[in-house]
Amino acid sequence: MSLLNKPHFVIATFAVLALTACGGGGGGSGGGSNNGGTPGVATYTGKYIDAPTKGLFYRASPSGLNGLTDDNGSFSFQANDTITFQIQSPTGGNINAGSITPATPPNTSTPVIASVLDMSNGVAIAQILQSLGGTGAVIDVGYTTPSVSVLNTSTVTALNNFVGSGGTTTKPPEITIDATTASSNATKALASVAPVTSSITTVSGLTAFNTYFGGLNANSLGLNAKGLGAGFGYFEASGKLFNICSYQPPTLLSAGLSWESCDASVPVGGQLSNWTVSTLSGGNLQIVETISAGSQVGSVNTVTSAYNTSANGAFTNNITNIPNLPAGLTQSGSGMYSVMQSNFSVSSLAGKTIIVNGDSNCSNGKMKYVMNSTGTGYVKSCYTSTVSGSSFTSLSGVTANQANLPGIVTFADAGSNAATIKYVGVSMGGSLASGGTGKAAVVTIGSAAMCNLTNKTSCGLSGLFDYSIQ
Repeated sequence: MSLLNKPHFVIATFAVLALTACGGGGGGSGGGSNNGGTPGVATYTGKYIDAPTKGLFYRASPSGLNGLTDDNGSFSFQANDTITFQIQSPTGGNINAGSITPATPPNTSTPVIASVLDMSNGVAIAQILQSLGGTGAVIDVGYTTPSVSVLNTSTVTALNNFVGSGGTTTKPPEITIDATTASSNATKALASVAPVTSSITTVSGLTAFNTYFGGLNANSLGLNAKGLGAGFGYFEASGKLFNICSYQPPTLLSAGLSWESCDASVPVGGQLSNWTVSTLSGGNLQIVETISAGSQVGSVNTVTSAYNTSANGAFTNNITNIPNLPAGLTQSGSGMYSVMQSNFSVSSLAGKTIIVNGDSNCSNGKMKYVMNSTGTGYVKSCYTSTVSGSSFTSLSGVTANQANLPGIVTFADAGSNAATIKYVGVSMGGSLASGGTGKAAVVTIGSAAMCNLTNKTSCGLSGLFDYSIQ
C-alpha cells in the first residue's frame, strides 16, 4: 500500500499551473535597516524566508543598499541588483547565507520572497540558520545572539566549507539540525507566506519537480508517520497527468504501515491521474486530482498554493479517500516546486563537462560528468578527490530521453547500480552553455519493492542540486 504516492501527482500539477502565474511583486522602500542606493531609483523590499530571518547582513550590488534584516526578514534592493546575505560573528568573521538576483518587480507594493531553499546549497544554509537561530516563528542570527557571538575563526571557516560543499563535508558540531528537518522547516515556513494573486492561461505540456514533506497521523489510533518525497509530472491538455515519484524512508513508522517508491503497476514507475484547477479568493490556486490508474484508484488530493512565481513556489495539501487507509488516519503536508525546462534532452548534454554539487562520494561534494559527443553516455568522477575511506573511483553510464516525460533525461550507471535510475531535469533559468549554471532536479526511483524502515534500500532519493558547465 502506498501512502505517499498521491501527493506528488497533485504537487507536480500545481507547479505547472504556477508557470503562468503572475510573478512575485516588489515591496516598498526600506526593508529592515539599510544604507546606500541610487537616489531617484525605485527601491523594492524582499523577505528572506527560513522562517523570516532577523539579523542577517545584506548587501545589494551595484546599488550599494545594505543593512540588517528585521523581524520580517526584510531587505531592500533596486532593479538588477544581486543581494548577498551573511551571518556576522563579531569574533569569527562572516558566514555565507546565500545570494539572489530577483527579477525587477512590476510594482513596489508586495515584497519579493527570497526562500533559502532557492539559493545555492540552500539546505546547508538552512541547517546553519536553524542551528544558530532556532526553529521558531522568527530565526534570529544577529551578531549579539549567544550562539553567534561566540563563533571563532576556525568554526566560521568550517561552516563556510559546509555550505560550499552543499553539506557533504564533515558537519561542524555547531550544526544541530539535520538536512531533512531543516528543509522541512524551511518548506513549511514558505508555505505559510501569503499567496501572490495569480491567473491561469495554460496548464498543458509542462514538466515540474517538487519536494514534499508529508505526514500520516491520528493520535487516537497511535499511528504516525512522516517522510520526504519528490516527483516529475507531465500534464496533458486532456487533464491527464503522468508522474514519476520517489520517497526517502519515513522517520517514524508504526507497525502495519509501509510506503512504496512508486506504483509498480504503471509502466516506468509512473502513475496516471485526472486533474482540475480553480482560483480561490485571495489569489490561491486550488487543484483537485483523482488517481485513475494503479493501486490507488479513487484517491483524491486537494492542493492549495501559498506562494508562487513563474518558476517556483510552495503549497499545502490534503489527501482523502486513500484505499486501505485505516479509519481515522489523515494525511496532509507541504512542499515546494520548481518548473522544469521542457526542451531539455540528451542532445543538450552532448560534449559537455558538468560539475554537480551535493555528492557525498566526493570530498568537496562536486561530481564531474564528462559526456560523450552525442550526450548518450558519460564517465563520472570526483572533481577533486573522493571522501576518505570511500570505495568510489569512477563510473560510466548511459542516458536516455523519456517519451512520457518531455524534458526529463534518465542517467543509469553501469554495473551494480544499473537498476537504480536517476531521472534528471533542469530548472527554469538554468543554462547549459559553456560557463552556465543552474539547478538540476533529480528523482531516483530505486527498487519497486516496498519502502519502509526495515527495507530502506528500496527507497528512492530526490533533490535539487547546483550545477555548472565547464
